[in-house]
Amino acid sequence: MYAISAAVLSSCATAPPLPPSFGNLGDLAPEQEVVMAHDFVQQLLTLFPPSQSRLNLRHPTPDAFGVALIGALRGNGYAVSEYAGPHPPRGTGEPERQNRDQRADAGVDLRYIVDRPEPDLYRVTVFVAGQSLSRAYTHSRGQFLPFGAWVRKE
Repeated sequence: MYAISAAVLSSCATAPPLPPSFGNLGDLAPEQEVVMAHDFVQQLLTLFPPSQSRLNLRHPTPDAFGVALIGALRGNGYAVSEYAGPHPPRGTGEPERQNRDQRADAGVDLRYIVDRPEPDLYRVTVFVAGQSLSRAYTHSRGQFLPFGAWVRKE
């Protein structure tokens, strides 16, 4: 009995974690998402020089944060490869798409999560180059403002 319990528990402990969902998971106003995107790009400028960094978005970006992020990144000189979907099977006759995906492999992966963990607290977490950058935001006196500094986890 104990051996079976130990085996079951050890298999749970070694199971890989489920991958997080990426993208916009919160219910934010588009203007709030634009503020967050521009704020993140200002932080990114201090960590990754635009002239030396190619960023590859690894999930769809149809929300206001994603659109503002791509525009701000390109506006500040970053080379950005947008998500092109899963790689097509070889021999599908899509050489243009295959070349785009192959070029994207040369840069740094970028993913983000925009969420609302509390009713009055908003958060953006961006995963770039094997690390995460996260910042919280809140409403104060009718303004949408950062609620603390950027947190960087390597």
